Amino acid sequence: MALVLSSTPALSKADRQNLLALHEAVIAFVHAQHPADADLEVMPDRLDPRLRLSPCERALEAFWAPGSAQLGQTTVGLRCDGAKPWKLFLPTRVKLLQPVVVASRPLARGQRLGRDDLALEKRDVGTLRGKAIRDPAQVLGYLMSRGVPAGRALDSAVLEAPVLVERGRRVRMAVQAQGIDITMAGVALEDGALGETVRVRNPASRRIVEGIVVGPAQVRLLLPSDLHKTSSRQ
Repeated sequence: MALVLSSTPALSKADRQNLLALHEAVIAFVHAQHPADADLEVMPDRLDPRLRLSPCERALEAFWAPGSAQLGQTTVGLRCDGAKPWKLFLPTRVKLLQPVVVASRPLARGQRLGRDDLALEKRDVGTLRGKAIRDPAQVLGYLMSRGVPAGRALDSAVLEAPVLVERGRRVRMAVQAQGIDITMAGVALEDGALGETVRVRNPASRRIVEGIVVGPAQVRLLLPSDLHKTSSRQ
């Protein structure tokens, strides 16, 4: 996406382009690509003061260099279409700071997460290795797949969803058919975490059915139409 920066000072009274105006153009362009309330830090590389560009009598046009990301180490292009046109590319570091869930203290492998283990802190989301977690409630009860130090941002790489349905244990099966909610007892044939599909045996009929884990020892049975949708997504 290109942006014409009409409000950015581009002219210099000297015989060459004002280099400070180029930095300002890059910063204005990057901010325009994000919501107005985004907490951004935009740091263009320092330009060689010996760089001589003809003063641009028109508004500068800024754009992402081909293949550039919008966060992290990136490159912004600037173009002048004046009487003496020129174009340059300026390496730029872009930080987007957002509150994410971090470890409030050192966490050990296998530890189950409680509220006191979690905190919200601002981080540069462009440097996080996995998808950032924004709400501590999303990972309460999760297990640590490996230990992390205090202050480490938490993501799927270090978390395991807790097993809510255990093989051989009784579960409550629920199904909704024609607007009626029906519940019955069953026995899980495999372990399952939240959202996973497990097989369950109905002790009364001895039938084996499939359902989605929706809570501790709770399974929502899949109707034939649900099974068709599930297989279509695979």
